[in-house]
Amino acid sequence: MIGKGSVKLRSSSNRAQWLVVPLLLVMFAQLVCGARHLSMTSDEPSHIAAGLTYLETGELWVPPLHGHPPLINALAAWPLLLQPERPRLQTLPGWGRDFSTYVRALWPLLGPIERLAFVTRLPIMLLAMLLTALVFRWASELFGRPAGALAVALMACDPNMIAHAQLDTTDLGVALTGFAALYVTWRAARSRTVHGQWVGALLGGALLGLTMAGKGSGFLYLPAMLAVLAWGYAPAWRARRRLTGLGRWFGQATVIGVVALLTLWAVYHFEVGPLPGSDVIAPFPSHLRLWQTIFRDIERIAFLRGETRVGGWWWYFFYSTAIKTPIPLLIGMAWAAAAWLRRVRRRWWKTLPLLVFPALYWAVAIYSQMNIGHRHLLPTYPFIYVFVGQLAQAVRGKKQFVRLGMAAALLIWYAAEAIGIYPFYLAYFNQFVGGPQHGYHHLADSNVDWGQSFIALRDFMEREAIDQVRLSYYTYVDPAVYGVQYDPLPPALGVTGDALSRFAPRPAVYAISATPLQGIMTAQADLYDWFRHREPDAQIGYGLLIYDVKPEDVAVEWVAQCTAPVAPLPPDEISAGEGKQVRIAYFDCATAWLYPDGGATPGHYALARDSEILADSFVQSRLRTASLVYEQRLPGALPAFVLYAEPGAGAQIPETQFAWAAPSTWPPAQAIAEGTSVSPPVTMSGPLSFLGARADAGPVRAGDVVEMDTYWRVESLPEGRWLSVMAHLLAGDGTLVAGEDGLGVPVAQWQQGDVIVQHHTLALPAQIAAGRYWLETGVYWSDSVERWDALWRGNVAGDRLLVGEVQVATE
Repeated sequence: MIGKGSVKLRSSSNRAQWLVVPLLLVMFAQLVCGARHLSMTSDEPSHIAAGLTYLETGELWVPPLHGHPPLINALAAWPLLLQPERPRLQTLPGWGRDFSTYVRALWPLLGPIERLAFVTRLPIMLLAMLLTALVFRWASELFGRPAGALAVALMACDPNMIAHAQLDTTDLGVALTGFAALYVTWRAARSRTVHGQWVGALLGGALLGLTMAGKGSGFLYLPAMLAVLAWGYAPAWRARRRLTGLGRWFGQATVIGVVALLTLWAVYHFEVGPLPGSDVIAPFPSHLRLWQTIFRDIERIAFLRGETRVGGWWWYFFYSTAIKTPIPLLIGMAWAAAAWLRRVRRRWWKTLPLLVFPALYWAVAIYSQMNIGHRHLLPTYPFIYVFVGQLAQAVRGKKQFVRLGMAAALLIWYAAEAIGIYPFYLAYFNQFVGGPQHGYHHLADSNVDWGQSFIALRDFMEREAIDQVRLSYYTYVDPAVYGVQYDPLPPALGVTGDALSRFAPRPAVYAISATPLQGIMTAQADLYDWFRHREPDAQIGYGLLIYDVKPEDVAVEWVAQCTAPVAPLPPDEISAGEGKQVRIAYFDCATAWLYPDGGATPGHYALARDSEILADSFVQSRLRTASLVYEQRLPGALPAFVLYAEPGAGAQIPETQFAWAAPSTWPPAQAIAEGTSVSPPVTMSGPLSFLGARADAGPVRAGDVVEMDTYWRVESLPEGRWLSVMAHLLAGDGTLVAGEDGLGVPVAQWQQGDVIVQHHTLALPAQIAAGRYWLETGVYWSDSVERWDALWRGNVAGDRLLVGEVQVATE
């Protein structure tokens, strides 16, 4: 029986091992085929320039300006040395002083863009294959070959890993060398021979040095390696051989550190020079100076769920992991954690080396708040694959077929996620946020659009017969090299915000990168907010958003600004934002509302964003027919403000049930009995006509406030005279109980045909008696307090209008 079981186990392991080969081929096929559809991303030209400069000249002025050590850049750029003709780098603009100018001058000289992208991405793809093999190795040694095969399957179908394994960036390279350094250290810590331990320390130190020479964050592997070494000497500590164990740990830790620094120094050609800001001579000063660039980048603007800020959020990576990791992998992580906890007494010590680095790295990532991309967590993913690989053992035992069925379903779902997002793995988002088409609402930058979609944009334009687009992009590479005909918009080089009328973009087809759309890379964080309030007409690669702006979408004839607490926009900003000269009017929206042209023409209302006025019930009722089209969320040269678009459907005027015109000396009962019943519109003896009224009908109680709105149309312009609209609450005998007169739209802002809504608040006295009360309105000249007459069918009907009643209830 034992023999048969052993044969069965070996057979299962052999099948798992052979399964790895097709999985590697599948992954490599995804990398190679997918990369052909991707234009060169934002960071790739700078990595190419840095690597080629290092290989060609050995000069070290680039790393401090680039913010990256040279090793992985050089590894990716080495195929360019096979080109027979290469530019003389020292003669290019920006050499030695301005890295951005240098990059822009260099990349067009390196041959066709498609070939340049492929040959510099291929070395990174090969590194990904090595990393996958190493994941298989470590998982197999920990949990068996079936676990190794499962770990490989997880890596081969992970959109996040594939996305960065097919681009010339440093993330994949540091994930490989760092993972290898920890693997070698783990092997050394487990070795039962002194020779194996010291050889492992030497090799681990060399790999750590390569990791540090590949990315600035590479030094984070050192404390994890020292912790793994200590893990290996724990048995000696428990066996009371503490001094021996401590001595060996210290010696091997020293070897790792010294060899790592020597390796790093060798990559910098054993450079010596003064430390930054000091005269002290030290090795690899260029590496130390690049940290100034890294710390500067920490202060970059980040975006998360509709909010931008300098720095970031402590929970950014928790959120990005939850929405960018395929749900089957999240389930697998939870399942593996549960299986690990069930066997924690037997497993925790064995698997501890897998958890040390991810825990340390996550702590640093949370503290640093450098929230510009989920890709910064990529070094932790190989450890996740190995950890989840233990499920290959967990599915065995009781209810094995149920567990196998669940695992198979999750793997099929997982593979389908990779197939469905091909080739735009970079923009992957899971179903928690509705998939990749909704990802740009949650994250930006390298999480969504990194400039990878210009080839797809060209194909889309050809398919839809679009001659030209207005394109917002931020990459080094000019999209024209891919055949994209475009009119550049910010943050394209040399283009300012004046190129876009941001409140009403001119009719055209727009292609807006999700990154500047959310305020990243632009001088004005809300430059493209008009587009945020629209659903795109199409998505290219899930990160380049297409908007077909029609003339009727941006028809604006006027801008009316609320002056409470302050009018937010100066006239020149309005003209620039609307792209033309429009009528500008001002009114106090706390007490009145203005409908230019009676609301018959479309326009914008501008209000201060961070004031209490937006929450006012009167303002909210006036904006009910308008839609928010622009929002400047942060104050800058201008205060924070919002724009609402009025569609031009006409002012909504409530139907007045009854109105009675009568002399103001008559009490309400007499006015109703003997006065004139009128229906709006009612002509007045002044430049306004009465259109209607709305009021709280009650019942109300003593001390309450009755809100009343009166509606007026401008028939002509007053000649330099001030006026006031009155609203009074009268007792049955005509006594004034409460009142508020005013005019929230200055006469200087009027034009014939405007509709004015005057808002009145009538505070009831605390001692008011219960019963029925009457509302009256009218207009009078402020200088003489002379009331206007209400005219009905050519005759004077009175100097006031009774427009409703209010019932005051008992307490």
